[in-house]
Amino acid sequence: MTTDATPTSPNFTAADLLTFEAEHPHPAGKDTLIRQRFGLTRTRYWQILLQYAATSTAQQLDPITCRRILTPRPRTTHRP
Repeated sequence: MTTDATPTSPNFTAADLLTFEAEHPHPAGKDTLIRQRFGLTRTRYWQILLQYAATSTAQQLDPITCRRILTPRPRTTHRP
């Protein structure tokens, strides 16, 4: 995807996913919302979102959300 106008589905653009992610930064219940709103699995949602967040268009649109999406999180280990 090179621009925010590039449709990823007839119902939304990649920019819509970025806006959704900014509005819903926490994972609680997000899977259901993603499926209802976009008709995507969580995996496909993140594939499209990560690809778009790496573009300069997305970073100009919402640099804070792009930075949060693209920054790797440390893995946590669970101790017994």
